Amino acid sequence: MFLIKTKLLLLLILYLIKSTIQINLENQLEKLEGSIFSLVFNLIFSIAAPVK
Repeated sequence: MFLIKTKLLLLLILYLIKSTIQINLENQLEKLEGSIFSLVFNLIFSIAAPVK
C-alpha cells in the first residue's frame, strides 16, 4: 500500500512539474511571437514611411 501511494505521489509531482514547464514555455512563445510581430511591424513602417 505504501509503495502505491509513493508511486502516485511521484506521478503527481512529475505531472505538476511537466505542466509548469509547459505553461512557462507557452508564455515564452507568446513573448517571442509578440516581439517578432513588433519587429516585422516596425520594419514595414520604416520601409513605408520614406515612400510618403
